Amino acid sequence: MREGVAAEYDIRLFRQYGEEEAAHILSINLSTLKDWRHEGRVPFVNLGKRKVRYFGLHIVDILIKGATWESTEQSNSSLGLTGSTSETVPQPGIDVGLKADAQNALHLARQTLNKPSKR
Repeated sequence: MREGVAAEYDIRLFRQYGEEEAAHILSINLSTLKDWRHEGRVPFVNLGKRKVRYFGLHIVDILIKGATWESTEQSNSSLGLTGSTSETVPQPGIDVGLKADAQNALHLARQTLNKPSKR
C-alpha cells in the first residue's frame, strides 16, 4: 500500500523532506504539521534544535493513517531494538541519536534497495 500511495503522490520513501515540503505534500498548513509534531501525533527525524526532517515513508504513513501515529513502544515483548531486555524502544522523533540514526537508516535503506531480487 505504501508503494502505491508513494507512486501516486510522487514521493520517494527514503528521501528526507523538510517541514515546509512535507506540509505542502500533505496539503496542510505548516503550523498544523508543527503542532502535530509537538503533540507527538506524527513521526519525524530530529536533526538538531531547528532541523526536522520527514522521510517519505513518514509522509506516506500520515497520508494513509492520518495524524494518529501509534507509539513504537513494544508492549508485548521485552526485547528492544538490540534484543536487550534492558533497552526501551524510543518514541518517534525523540532524541534517538540524532544524525547517526538518520544516517544509519538511510544507509540501510540504500542497501535494501540495491539488493538484487530473487525471482
